[in-house]
Amino acid sequence: MNRIYLIHHAQSAQHAPSLSYHGHRQASKLAKHLQTTHPDKIITSPENLSAFTAHKISVFHDLPVEIEPRISSPITDGFFLWWSEISKYEGTVLVIADGTIIRFILSRTSDPALEQVNEISVHPASISLIEANRVVSINQTEHLEDLC
Repeated sequence: MNRIYLIHHAQSAQHAPSLSYHGHRQASKLAKHLQTTHPDKIITSPENLSAFTAHKISVFHDLPVEIEPRISSPITDGFFLWWSEISKYEGTVLVIADGTIIRFILSRTSDPALEQVNEISVHPASISLIEANRVVSINQTEHLEDLC
């Protein structure tokens, strides 16, 4: 079975392509929370915030971070090819990206309840889960509760 965790990068610093102090704390909490997922792959978009978040997560899994240039805006044919490949992957994958990419992936599922996917909030350091090409959860942030 395939299990794809869609992870929104942690909070950015104001006017900078790096994580804020709060974002570093979010990424650490996220990494600890994901310890039990036992991923086979960690894939990130090339965007700095996603890559920073992915590297924090990778420390707990002893896995390399795969930087995938096709996971970026604007969406191109390359993205569709990548998604076709990864959605058929047998195993657990962590995909770290921005909210636009995550909402787009969620909208590609066959679930009619996601017709208004652009209205879905995807918070920094949140987790959405797709199992067997079906959306199981969206925008989970319970692991961040004590940071507020």
